Amino acid sequence: MRLAVMIKVLIKNPIGGYLLPKRTKTYAGETKPRWDIPSGRLIPGETLGQYLTREIKEKTRLIITGESRFFTSSGYFMSS
Repeated sequence: MRLAVMIKVLIKNPIGGYLLPKRTKTYAGETKPRWDIPSGRLIPGETLGQYLTREIKEKTRLIITGESRFFTSSGYFMSS
């Protein structure tokens, strides 16, 4: 097993709204997609800024510009 770091990204726009896209795939056992916060795994050696830019582009096709402020929390899980 190896340690994997999962990060969820909450993005606020200049007028106070938040990015909350609807998933295109359902979770196991569900019949309808739901709204979800974009998330993914951090690649070893990647900075939070690099992760943010990559993950949001992959999930939404949006390109992050401007200054980012980070709030962090930690946790971990093991993956095989």
